[in-house]
Amino acid sequence: MKRLALILLAACGSTEAELSGLDDVTGTAAAALAAPEATISFRSDWNIVRNGLFIEGGTARVQYDAARLPQCRGDQNGHPAWSITGYARVNDGPIQSFEAGGHSPSGGTQPSVVQLPAAGRVAFWFQITNVWGCSAWDSNYGRNFVYEVAPQPRIVFDRAWSETVIGMPGSAPGLLIDYDLSRLPSCRAGYNGFPTWEILVWWRFDGGPVQYTPVTKVVDGNVRVSSPALIEIPSGAREVELWFKSSDRGGCVQYDSDYGRNYRWRVN
Repeated sequence: MKRLALILLAACGSTEAELSGLDDVTGTAAAALAAPEATISFRSDWNIVRNGLFIEGGTARVQYDAARLPQCRGDQNGHPAWSITGYARVNDGPIQSFEAGGHSPSGGTQPSVVQLPAAGRVAFWFQITNVWGCSAWDSNYGRNFVYEVAPQPRIVFDRAWSETVIGMPGSAPGLLIDYDLSRLPSCRAGYNGFPTWEILVWWRFDGGPVQYTPVTKVVDGNVRVSSPALIEIPSGAREVELWFKSSDRGGCVQYDSDYGRNYRWRVN
């Protein structure tokens, strides 16, 4: 087993970063992060312009020029008797629909926003209909408009003592830390059948303030399991530094810190 040290709390063991930055700890939990949102515009000149990346867990805001579907028009009682509906599907998931033009059944309150719950591909297509039964499609000749959805940037710390980067750190506001608890197997004291131990990820960007949050959660009342932590990447940050600490009510402390050097990655 590598990259960890078992230290009793009474021995005052710590990593270099924890000693130098402890007074600057800014909280015990990561701030809630807004999901990254990209915009895709379907223009009347048949160009499609995308601003931002489609990221797993984020959203796509769709802007559609109704001139792309000039068919099936007509008014009734002085109002449009036609509507354009947009559709989107991520991988083989459920089809999402949204208002894209003409009469708005929701009175303009339904946003044209598509959820991107998984990495893979998202497909868009559009349909115009009117009250007289006319229908036409804008669907890239039935192939739909397909784009890649990038995975939520994450770093996986697995039981084999490998660290793997997935996605592009910095392409989204957050970075997911996925930690296998078997890397820190000691310090697991309990009390009356309940776990009294915790594993925290500690981090800082560019040598700045130290923060920490759990990489575990309790389920079924008394079972502690892994729970990936989402940490916020500050604007302009260049490097993230990570290490892990396990402790329990008996005073046991154990670190996973790459032999005290801590784990470091570029984030932009």
